[in-house]
Amino acid sequence: MAPPVKSSQPIRDRLDVFELAFHLYFREEKKENAIEVLSWACQNVNDEREVSCYDLGYLLSREGKLEDAYSAYERSYQIKPNGNALAGMLDMYALGGGKLPSAPIHVTVVKEMERSCRASKPDDAFAILKKYVESKPVLPGRDLFAQPYFAECLKATPGYAALLNTLPVATIPADQIYRMRAANHPLGKVMDVAPYLRAEGLAFESAHPVNYAWKNFVSAVRRGDVINAERQYEIFGQALDKMRTADGAQNAAVIAMKRAAGTLVAGDPFFYSVRNSARIQKMIREALPGSGLFEKR
Repeated sequence: MAPPVKSSQPIRDRLDVFELAFHLYFREEKKENAIEVLSWACQNVNDEREVSCYDLGYLLSREGKLEDAYSAYERSYQIKPNGNALAGMLDMYALGGGKLPSAPIHVTVVKEMERSCRASKPDDAFAILKKYVESKPVLPGRDLFAQPYFAECLKATPGYAALLNTLPVATIPADQIYRMRAANHPLGKVMDVAPYLRAEGLAFESAHPVNYAWKNFVSAVRRGDVINAERQYEIFGQALDKMRTADGAQNAAVIAMKRAAGTLVAGDPFFYSVRNSARIQKMIREALPGSGLFEKR
């Protein structure tokens, strides 16, 4: 069965699906076509099909189609039970888009810790983790609770490092696998993509100027420092502009990054504190004319 949208390259596996859907959603704004591709892949592409279903749920949730997003996350979980799919289902339930799933305890713990960290209550987040560990469940690897987001939130909390050391060490795939995948990624010439392929938060560890500028912007947003966030977003845009070359594909990747960043600022609740900044809105409008982001009515 052929995919619903023509592609310049044959679709062989989930990575091909991801690249085509990304191209449609962020570069050409053919959002419905991107959703069609992922919907088709969720049914027909065997390579990590649960991930295609999860990606479908993510795009549907961005479009406000909560019940459809819940169904896609649920299908992902049915194919291969995993924490990401369950976390997505929990998010949709919280927004009124589905029934409450029966989540493994560690998924619920992570969601509660994240909520406390976002509320700037690291002691509460640590108390949740400590209670969970002391209940002696079948523990996941420590990397789940040592990820950069929690490490930043709990770095000053007494006992956090010691508690992590009591958790088992999970096997992490060799870094060269991610580097090989990153070498063929369409954004690979614009920023350091490999850490994102491993886990989005780990991209903060990169010294690449685009990654570093985005890290500083996110840090300013987390602190509620609007003035510094405005400056860091400007630096982020300048770092991207320095990646422009005579290569049309690389320039398209720069635009894709700007569109993705602008879309996040416009829609993700994390950026609420800076979303009304006239300076940030102006930078996004000027970088992405005709995108519909922050256009004056």
